[in-house]
Amino acid sequence: MKFPQLPLALGSRRRLLDENQELRQEIEQLNAKVQTFANIDPGLVFDPYRPSLQRASTSKYRHFLVTSWGHAASIWFAGSLNFHESMLCNVGQDHPLQSFNAHWLNVDGKAHFERSTPESWRHGAILPEPVTDGSQLRGFDIPAFSVPPRDYAKIPWFVFDEMETIARDTSARVIGNVHGMWLETVAKALAVDPGVFGYRRFPLVNLIRHPVGRTESAIKATHHYHLSRLEPEIDRLIDEQIDDIRDIERKFGVDFTEPRARASLHVFRQGHQNTVWSDELKDFPRVRMVLMEKLQESPEYFAAVFDELTGGALEADKAFLDKVFLPENLGGGRQGGKPAGRPLESRLQFDEWSDFERAEFRRLADTLKLRELYEAQGYDMSFV
Repeated sequence: MKFPQLPLALGSRRRLLDENQELRQEIEQLNAKVQTFANIDPGLVFDPYRPSLQRASTSKYRHFLVTSWGHAASIWFAGSLNFHESMLCNVGQDHPLQSFNAHWLNVDGKAHFERSTPESWRHGAILPEPVTDGSQLRGFDIPAFSVPPRDYAKIPWFVFDEMETIARDTSARVIGNVHGMWLETVAKALAVDPGVFGYRRFPLVNLIRHPVGRTESAIKATHHYHLSRLEPEIDRLIDEQIDDIRDIERKFGVDFTEPRARASLHVFRQGHQNTVWSDELKDFPRVRMVLMEKLQESPEYFAAVFDELTGGALEADKAFLDKVFLPENLGGGRQGGKPAGRPLESRLQFDEWSDFERAEFRRLADTLKLRELYEAQGYDMSFV
């Protein structure tokens, strides 16, 4: 099983290392652990160490992780969780104070920023622009003090410590992260260092989605946010597979100079999203899979997942669920404002695809055994 590797830019922190001998030793030890990621086979690492829900805890905060390798409404889910006054949830790998401003997370980012201190930023940030999808931060002010660069490879080691610092002076009792890591990241980190999360015990679930809708989301994101950056890579693919590409163009009448077609080609032939998503279902059978569609369709299902994440410490009462299931929240986009509208149901989306896209998805479904894997999760794959 091959996964995309996290960036391991670990050698450019000289200024920080020179400031404090103790910090230098700590970071060097951590670097050594992180560098071993490539040599770890995640396998069933959750057998000997499975983060689990504990309903009796003396800690000030309860913690949770929702892993996801993208395109499963992570921003919507994190923002919906934050409707509860005792919940504080970040999304993705960027600094929480930047995410609160960049995305529609139902958090007062300005208030958090105004009371932030150098300690709040000690785990670093990418300034001035952390957002990789091309969106602009809404009124984000750069801190007046020095902020170290963020090392994304180390997120498992500080994700909860950072959120505890941000949650001070708030009413939050439960803190967590959605989409900051995927299962391979967590598994390898635990294999390298069983104390990576400070020996905390916490609920862990993995957020998934029907592969047709999820693939469409990946195509749209590639088209709208990443295409210019990926142009050389897509050109290389076309050059390397020129005979096959020409056959596809003749058979399906597709034009690979057109942006949507190039985005689709990348997702189906280069991005390997469906490989990663299907491998998670195969390789981590003990981790609960949470279905994005059911979260948005059933208040009872959302409440049950909320109860699992909070260990029963918080209640998903009617007032909270009413906010989650407001039409404007269900159709909310990444940056808020005008609702983006809910995506097509997967069967309809499959019908909307071009002949080329349907053929490519069927090819992946056969190769990766997507029908069997997703039907086992309760999804309808009969139309593929």
